Amino acid sequence: MDRKLLFQASDISKQYPGTLALDGVSLEIYEGEILGLVGENGAGKSTLFKIINGVEKATTGSMKMHGEKYEPKNPKDANTLGVGMVFQEQSIVTNLTVGQNIFFAKEKEFKRLGVFINWRKMYKRAAEILEDIDITDIPPEKKAGDLNFAKRQMVEIAKVLNSAKSKVNDKCIILLDEPTSVLGDTEIKQLYKEMRKLKEEGNCVIFVSHRLDEVLEITDRIYVFKDGQNVGEIETSEADENKIYQMMVGKSGTGEYYKINQQNTPKDKVIFSAKGLYKKGVFRDVSFDLHEGEILSIAGVVGSGKEDVCSVITGDDVVDGGVMTLEGEKVHFGAPSSALKKGVLMVPKERREEGILGTRSIYENISLSNLKRVTKNGVYWETTWSTAEDIKIKDFEYYAFHQTLDDRGSGYAISKAMFDQFDTPGEGKVLAIQGMLANSAAINRFKGLEDALAEYPGVELLDDQAGDWDPQKAYTIAETWLSKYDDIAGIWVANDSMALAVVELLEAKGLIGDVKVVGVDGIPDAVTAIQEGKMTATVYSDPYKQGGGSLAYLYQIWMGNIAVSSLTDEQRCFLTEGVLVTADTVDAFANSTPEFDYGDPQSMIYKLWDISAIQD
Repeated sequence: MDRKLLFQASDISKQYPGTLALDGVSLEIYEGEILGLVGENGAGKSTLFKIINGVEKATTGSMKMHGEKYEPKNPKDANTLGVGMVFQEQSIVTNLTVGQNIFFAKEKEFKRLGVFINWRKMYKRAAEILEDIDITDIPPEKKAGDLNFAKRQMVEIAKVLNSAKSKVNDKCIILLDEPTSVLGDTEIKQLYKEMRKLKEEGNCVIFVSHRLDEVLEITDRIYVFKDGQNVGEIETSEADENKIYQMMVGKSGTGEYYKINQQNTPKDKVIFSAKGLYKKGVFRDVSFDLHEGEILSIAGVVGSGKEDVCSVITGDDVVDGGVMTLEGEKVHFGAPSSALKKGVLMVPKERREEGILGTRSIYENISLSNLKRVTKNGVYWETTWSTAEDIKIKDFEYYAFHQTLDDRGSGYAISKAMFDQFDTPGEGKVLAIQGMLANSAAINRFKGLEDALAEYPGVELLDDQAGDWDPQKAYTIAETWLSKYDDIAGIWVANDSMALAVVELLEAKGLIGDVKVVGVDGIPDAVTAIQEGKMTATVYSDPYKQGGGSLAYLYQIWMGNIAVSSLTDEQRCFLTEGVLVTADTVDAFANSTPEFDYGDPQSMIYKLWDISAIQD
C-alpha cells in the first residue's frame, strides 16, 4: 500500500549568530505514522520543531504540507494549518485554569453575545477532553499553577491533542518534544495510547526523546540528527539502541556505561550528612552521607519525594524531623539564602518558574545569587556586568518593591484613578458592583475601594453585590441603578468581564465619558476600551509572576528575611503582581504597590506611587 505524503521539509538551515543550528536538513512525513527524531543535545531537533511550528523562521529551505507551500507566521498560524506542539519547556499559563489553558485563544466558541464566556460549557468540554485521554483526576476549574509539573504536562498534551482532533478534513502533525521526561509510567502509557489513536486516524506524530527504549517502542521510523544535520533514516523494526547510538555519535556504544576504571574513590571525610529526615506525607527516614569528592544520586519516580528532599536540604522547605550536618556542624536552613551562605545550592526542577526571572536580563539573573558583589549600600551597581563606558546605577529595591499590586491594592488603585477623573475630581456617586461575595479576590478588591473612599469624603458609595462574576448580572444591576440616579459619576466593577458589560450598557445609553468605568484583570478588550476612552482604568497582571511570585517577596526570600515555607496560602495568593493601566499609561504602566511591615507580614499599608513609566 502506497504511503501518502503529509509533510516535506527541503534543505532547511537555521543560522544564529555564531551558530549553525541546522545545516541543510530534509525529511518527509507520511500520514498514519509515528516518527522518531533522535540526536544528542544541540543536534538541532528542537530548532527544527520550532521552525515547523512557526516559532522560528528558517534561514534557507522550504516546507510543504498536503502538497502546498507551508510558511507559518507563528504557532497560532501553524495550529490553524494543522500543526500542534508540546514544548520541552511548557507553554502552560500557570495563573489560568486548566480549562482556560486547553481553550486558550479558542474562547470564541464559548462566547455569548460576543462578550460573555459560558464558563460552565467550557469546563464541561474541557472535562470531556481530559476524560478522552483517561485523565479524571485533574479538575478543569483548577488553577494550572496548583498542579505539579507532570500533571501540567498532561494538560498541555490534552490541549495539543484536542487541537489535532478538531481538524476534521485534514490530517495533522503533532510535535512532541521530550514529553515523557517528567511523566510516570501510568502517564506514559496514556500518552502512547493517544499517539497510537492519532496514527490510526491518519495523523502523524513526531516524537523526540533521549530515552532510546521509548523511541524503539512507539515509533515506526526514525530520523537521526548530528551536529545540525540529518545523518540517517532507519525503520524502527531494523533498529536497536547500539545502531542508533552509532549514528548519533559516530562510534559504537560498548554497553559498558558504568566504567569502573574512570570512577574516583571518594575521600573518607563526610561533607554533608542527613539522618532520619522526615516530612509528613511526603518522605520518611531519609539518611545518607555525602563524602568529599563524591557525586551522590537521589533517584525516584515522579511524586516519590526526591525533589522535596532537595528543597529541605537547601532551605526552601521545612522538615518535620531528622538531623542535617554540614562538615560536622548541625544545620537547619530557614531560607535558600542561608544555605547559599554555607555553599549549599540547588538548580530547581522547574527552572523557568523557580530558577530565573524571565523578564530580567541574563546578567541580572546571574547576579541574584551574589548581590553583595554588585550592590553598594543597597543600590544595584551595574558596571560589574555592563560593557558600557559610563557608570550606570539601577535602584534594585525600586525594581523589587515598586512593581507589585495585590487585589486590595488593585481595588485602591482603580478607585483613585476613577475619583480623580470625575467632572468635579473627588466628588460624585459611585456604584460598586462587587461580584463574588465568597471570593477572596473580590473581597480584597472591595477593601481597596473602601481604603480609597476614606481619602475621598466627597464620594458617595452605592453598593450592590452581584453575588457572582456574571457580566449579564452586572449589566442588569448597572441598568437598574442608572434608572434610579441620573448623577452617577462612576461605576466600580470587580473584574473586567463585568466592566465591559457595563461599557456595553453605557454605549447603548449614550453615557460613555459621562460615567467612568473601572475594572480589574487587564484583559486585552479592557485595555482597548481604555485606549478608546470607554473605560478609565484596569489592572494588568503579569502571568509570569502571579500566584505569590511577586518580586518583593522574592527579594526578601533571597535576603533571608523570609522562608518560603513560612508563607501562608493566603499570603501566597494575596501577593500577585500587577500594574495599573490608565489612558495615560497604556504603554508605560503606572504602579501602585503595597509596603510591607515584615514584623507583621499580614499588615499592609497601601500607597499609590506616581510613576509615569517603567522600562524593563
